[in-house]
Amino acid sequence: MPTETKSYHYHRPGLHGDLVLGISGLCAGLVFTFAALETRFLFFLFLVVTTLALYFSANSLRRYWIEIQTDDKGIKLLSRGSEKCLIKWSEVKSIKLRFFGSKSQREKGKGTLSLTMTDQNKAKIAFESGLVDFDELARLCFEQTQDSSVEMDAVSVGNFEAVGVRL
Repeated sequence: MPTETKSYHYHRPGLHGDLVLGISGLCAGLVFTFAALETRFLFFLFLVVTTLALYFSANSLRRYWIEIQTDDKGIKLLSRGSEKCLIKWSEVKSIKLRFFGSKSQREKGKGTLSLTMTDQNKAKIAFESGLVDFDELARLCFEQTQDSSVEMDAVSVGNFEAVGVRL
């Protein structure tokens, strides 16, 4: 059981690379979108690409501001330093750990894991494996919620085993 507050952030150098990639895609998409103004199909095609680059950039920036804090009482999601959601360990209703990626990514130990915790009031905290020490945080969440009756499906159980949780 944790006795102190521990903080988790997304890996900053990785986020910097994602921001550069997203902004580059956004700039290139805008150039091609304006160049294709006279051709309706190409205009809409590049507009979609530009919108996706904008979404990717915004999501990378959002992750830059996210902080997850844990202590002996619960888990807290902060964004830009202000609390967005707090779930007490004793009130966790369900926990899901999902893998996103291809079969070959799974075999190589790549891909993304996403952990989602929901409490009795339907408050939700979700975070991805881009967090520094994600495996440690996932094990902590699992351990803190095993004393109560928490819903967990078979897929999540298998994914927890993959991050080193002994069932």
